[in-house]
Amino acid sequence: MTSLFQAPEANWVDGIPTISPAEQRVLLELGRGLSNKGIAAALVLSPRTVESHISNLLAKSGCRNRTQLLLWALARGPAVDNSMGCHQQAGLAQR
Repeated sequence: MTSLFQAPEANWVDGIPTISPAEQRVLLELGRGLSNKGIAAALVLSPRTVESHISNLLAKSGCRNRTQLLLWALARGPAVDNSMGCHQQAGLAQR
């Protein structure tokens, strides 16, 4: 069970955290450069719901900000294969 101040645990499939369809839609709009308010309008959601989805995505990916999250998603391709979080990705970039 999660509290209001704790990100939900990711569901794992074959050792890979999954992203919900709602999170995928928010990530797509984020990639189009929209603000939280713009994403909310485009997806007919409240801005707070968009914030929650972005927070969940940050927690699942291990990224610290929206820019890292977008770079992580781009590196994963269209399916957003999230087999590697931002922390592991940063380690590869330093090699």
